[in-house]
Amino acid sequence: MNKLIFLVLFFLAPLVLFSQISENFSDGLFYGDNRLIEWTGDVDKFNVNNSFQLQLDASDADSTAQLKTSSAFLRNMQWEWWMKMDFSPTADDYVKIFLCSDENNLTGELNGLFVRIGYTEKNVCLIRSEGENSETLIEGTEKRLDTTAVALRLKAVLDSSGNFNLYSKLDDETGYILEGSCSISESFESTVFGIACYFSPTHGKEFYFDDFLVRELESDNPYPEPNPDPDPDPDPNSDPNPDSNLSENFNDSLFHGGSRPVEWTGDIDKFNVNASLQLQLDASGADSPAQLRTSSAFLRNKQWEWWMKMDFSPTVKNYVKVFLCS
Repeated sequence: MNKLIFLVLFFLAPLVLFSQISENFSDGLFYGDNRLIEWTGDVDKFNVNNSFQLQLDASDADSTAQLKTSSAFLRNMQWEWWMKMDFSPTADDYVKIFLCSDENNLTGELNGLFVRIGYTEKNVCLIRSEGENSETLIEGTEKRLDTTAVALRLKAVLDSSGNFNLYSKLDDETGYILEGSCSISESFESTVFGIACYFSPTHGKEFYFDDFLVRELESDNPYPEPNPDPDPDPDPNSDPNPDSNLSENFNDSLFHGGSRPVEWTGDIDKFNVNASLQLQLDASGADSPAQLRTSSAFLRNKQWEWWMKMDFSPTVKNYVKVFLCS
């Protein structure tokens, strides 16, 4: 999650130009208090839970709930998010994520594109809406979401030539699966990106969302590899130990011990994970320096990202080194 905070800061200038979104609810809010991203709509039907996830919190009498935030639709864009439905989706219990819409009411007539998760075929689809009419552009794998509960990440990519690819990755899978591709030639007048939950009385509190990211593509080859060859030819630049890749957001409130997948060692008594689920230096006035490290290989074709904050102006005595390799 903290990686997304880094993206909010790093991409602050393009955000104004491209209406980008980077949201992980790490402040425990989703509207108000002059937030950078302001969600509007049925705000009384959602909350941010103790895991810093946006959660539906609707009454038994409700059947739909929606939230949206400002966003433009442009080519050469990418959308990502994580979500969970704590039940098996049906024709009454499913989600639409609107990549773009020209109307604020996401359950009425509008022109836009949305990804539907669940519904009758228990799959992931891309659908174009034109007023009261709709057209399925990508029909994902049938029964892919036919489990007692569904947690997954989704990625949608539209390149500058109009090629659209839709991917999904269940939480127990190691890589994204290509749900389908299509070509989009038209432009959409879009004012919002949004969520629309459709639910029966028993599931009004069982939808969860996190890690929303909308951004301009950063690469000429942005697409994750679907269904990779399980035994490819060896690549001298590939990672011989995939477990050495790091993905760390401290959302378990730990950074060492407890059989964690990423184990940090070093001056562990000089750090803690604070209430915002961030790794924080916690050293006495006499300490200098303090360090942590974890196992990692250095290879070509790699990428490093992180967020950090120094609550002061750095000097020659107060600074940070982040070692990509040692």
